[in-house]
Amino acid sequence: MFYLVFLVIGFLLSLYSLLVSINFERDKNYVAFCDFRSGISCTKAFSSRFGALFGFKNSVLGLFFYVVLFIFYFFNDFFSSLMLLVFVNLFDLFLAYILFFKIRTICVVCICIYVVNVFFFYY
Repeated sequence: MFYLVFLVIGFLLSLYSLLVSINFERDKNYVAFCDFRSGISCTKAFSSRFGALFGFKNSVLGLFFYVVLFIFYFFNDFFSSLMLLVFVNLFDLFLAYILFFKIRTICVVCICIYVVNVFFFYY
């Protein structure tokens, strides 16, 4: 049950980050709910050159990840879920490094996604 809750939370956070990215692209004066000040800004993270890796926005990759994880859950494929979660959590460490040391901001949405992804290991 908690696994599905984390899937929904992660999916919604990724969807929110996509909406913030789209709104900021349309209007450079857009201020997202998760932008508290210059040092705490999800828009700064999403709109940076690191906001899109492998040719896709990170939020789109996140949405894809949660859909695939749901499919693995639905078919009870524990091994594939575990391998995907290990990869994604390692990738999250890379993104956290970029967030704190390259972009130099705190992205509340990003950190929440990292936490959700770690909690999958407990359920």
